[in-house]
Amino acid sequence: MIISEDEDGNLIVNDCNICYHKNCHSNDNECHAEILQLRYQKDNIVEHQVQSGSLKDFCSNKNHMIPSLLVNCVNALDKNRLDFQGIYRIPGQGSQVQKLLKELKGSKEIVNLDEYATETITGCIKAFLKEIRDPLIPPYLFEDFYQACDSELDFKIHDAILKLPKPHQDTLIYMFGHWNRVVTNSEKNLMTLENLAYCLAPTAVGIYMEKDIKIDAMDTLKA
Repeated sequence: MIISEDEDGNLIVNDCNICYHKNCHSNDNECHAEILQLRYQKDNIVEHQVQSGSLKDFCSNKNHMIPSLLVNCVNALDKNRLDFQGIYRIPGQGSQVQKLLKELKGSKEIVNLDEYATETITGCIKAFLKEIRDPLIPPYLFEDFYQACDSELDFKIHDAILKLPKPHQDTLIYMFGHWNRVVTNSEKNLMTLENLAYCLAPTAVGIYMEKDIKIDAMDTLKA
């Protein structure tokens, strides 16, 4: 195995082109997600424009790294809107969605969303997830989740989740918990697992995932 050093001081294993931080060379498990991200960025697997910040930029609590914007929206929906027919399917009015998005981005406190329509709140969630630098499941971990969903072993999906950066890991678990509650009320809101996956997967896990994989991922993560 031949190890060289790049211009930024990272170690590169030439056999497989993996990049390591110098201090992590002896124990690569401690920064596994960062290693994968370096490979993703270096090889330009997926080109995308940074429209907003990274998910981490919106997380103020280091113990529970979930953007307050999402917490505000989920709290409002879980309170008394889970029975809303077509929740997440019916689009919100663009100007109202952007108004709410701007308001919540500028606040880290609990905001009363009673005045906003349900579709505006769900539209805000989808708009925010579209704007962040990487989707909840970043492209450089797509293969891990693809194989995990294709396996009958539940521990593989949990192993894949543990590879996520902490903001993505915490937020993914939080949002799938909420979306599972939406599906639990499908008799009233008419949003079955398949319907919800169709509406959310492109923003939650990226457009590169096939429909059946999106559904399998949501079905597995709700367990």
